[in-house]
Amino acid sequence: MKPTKKLVLGIVNLALLAAVGWYAYQALEDYLSNPWTRDGQVRGQVIQVAPRVSGMVTRIAVIDNQYVRAGDLLFEIDPEPFEIAVSQAEANLKRARISSRASEIEYERLQEIARQDAALIEFLVREHLTMSHVAQKEDLADPEVITKFARHLGNEHRLTALYLLTVADIRGTSPKVWNAWKGKLLEDLYKHTLHALGGRAPSAGALVEERKRAALEEIALHAMPKDAQQALWNTLDVGYFMRHDADELAWHARQLSRVLWQRAQTGAAAANEPLTVVRARISPVGEGLQVMCYTADRPDLFARICGYFDRAGFSILDARVHTTRNG
Repeated sequence: MKPTKKLVLGIVNLALLAAVGWYAYQALEDYLSNPWTRDGQVRGQVIQVAPRVSGMVTRIAVIDNQYVRAGDLLFEIDPEPFEIAVSQAEANLKRARISSRASEIEYERLQEIARQDAALIEFLVREHLTMSHVAQKEDLADPEVITKFARHLGNEHRLTALYLLTVADIRGTSPKVWNAWKGKLLEDLYKHTLHALGGRAPSAGALVEERKRAALEEIALHAMPKDAQQALWNTLDVGYFMRHDADELAWHARQLSRVLWQRAQTGAAAANEPLTVVRARISPVGEGLQVMCYTADRPDLFARICGYFDRAGFSILDARVHTTRNG
């Protein structure tokens, strides 16, 4: 073959190869720019059609070999799991807001306590045994005791708070510690102090007269002779009437007045014959017995009476001793 002919064939081959290469390049470029439907899954994995979202496909919006553009819908994912997740997130947010508000309210409440009641709380902690001590160890019939206690507390708010704390403290210690007698003592101390703080504390004389009037009303219900109690009351001092309420005064009078009247009628009193009267009743406070002993004074009398009750297995919670003017 001649050299010229070979040269022409070489040029033609190169031209064909260039044409084939160019066509292949254009085909590849078109494929990359416009993927077919059958390549949707592959291209989806490559370009992450729905990044960070997964779920069950409920509808496919295209068909095989369909021409699609950028932004066209290819398929739909079941929205229920996402709606549930959003609802849970909203519920969690609501609970968090409620919890946050509750914390704010509690903080405001504590701040309010700190501002208004810090002094009261400090007082109650410091004085939590005071009311119990005064009620059980001091003479509540003594106006000076009540006045001193009222002055120490200062106001009715502190008195009420201390009373409630004392009752709760004693009852919470043990069921065996609390009894009706302690409850009555604390109640009496509370009422007397409340009157004193309100400027309503009566004088000893006025208090005695008030109790005598109430006792006379009780005595009148038992058909006793008029002024029968005077034989007894004339022998007792103010301390007796201060230390007993109207019910006790009436009970003592009913039990002793008739005996003293009969003794006077028979002349036994003039003959100085010994007289001993012992009476008992269920305690008005609801627990135990209340015992009254009326007898002539003698050495160690109180100790002998206490010894008798001790040997009999009784505990003495409260005892009041009075000596009459005639012994």
